[in-house]
Amino acid sequence: MIEFYYDWNWKQAEQEFQRAIELNPSYATTRQWYSHYLRAMGRLPEALQEAEQAQLSDPLSLSINTTLAARYRDLREYDQAIEVLRRTLELDPNFAHGHELLASVYEQQGDLRAAISEWQKAIELARENPTPVAHLGRAYALSGNQDEARKIVERLKRTSKQHYVPDWDMAVLFAGLGDANSAFRWLEKSCAKRESQMPFLKVDYRMDPLRADPRFQNLLRRVGLPQ
Repeated sequence: MIEFYYDWNWKQAEQEFQRAIELNPSYATTRQWYSHYLRAMGRLPEALQEAEQAQLSDPLSLSINTTLAARYRDLREYDQAIEVLRRTLELDPNFAHGHELLASVYEQQGDLRAAISEWQKAIELARENPTPVAHLGRAYALSGNQDEARKIVERLKRTSKQHYVPDWDMAVLFAGLGDANSAFRWLEKSCAKRESQMPFLKVDYRMDPLRADPRFQNLLRRVGLPQ
């Protein structure tokens, strides 16, 4: 995990994940984490396979079920993602991350009203977590409600005086607002801190508005992600 999330030593990280699976093939969490790694590398079918294996080993894990749903989302298999998330939320309706994943699926489907509703539920359940707040702001921006999105910006600035607000989340929000310059300023900070979302720069759909910008390709090179 250190090689993957912080050192960005992709080859060594994969070797360690594979060795861990070799030592204990039925340990679901290793396969879940390896799925995250494969996603970051853009190897989405393999990432789905590992998530499916993890879910077979631990079918009642809320976290692993949301990982599986995220892999279906990544591959644009939205109906399957929603079905997994509905079953997960039946196990625990108060699982905030399940509502976050469901919101992200609705976003990619273009159902921003449903996405906003799920982000709001996640915020109620997650309490101090600024991430769903930032993503709610992004959803407002995409729906054309710039005023509410700007209120979220100010809310997060106030929050940052008391709690950590990831720079990545601010970049996501400004990308949604169409403010590329601000988004890249926050991404630069995120990169300097090696925040845990940076390895997913290549594949995170929230970065789509920035991909055509030369600054984005420069960031990919600096993180060392395969082009």
